[in-house]
Amino acid sequence: MVTNELLIKYSFTQLGLHQLYCNISETNEASIKLFTREGFNKVGLKKDWNYKNGSYKNEYLFQLLNK
Repeated sequence: MVTNELLIKYSFTQLGLHQLYCNISETNEASIKLFTREGFNKVGLKKDWNYKNGSYKNEYLFQLLNK
């Protein structure tokens, strides 16, 4: 079992969390791919959320529910 899976399992079984979530910049393709692969779903888009290098950037909200 890889580290990501262990952290998710620990969060749900040992900590009793109902959900995990993360915020990822719209342009961060590597993180989007990683969290999608681990079962996270894109549930929202925060428009113009972060100001960087003179312009505003969108940010996605990803969520994984403990089923």
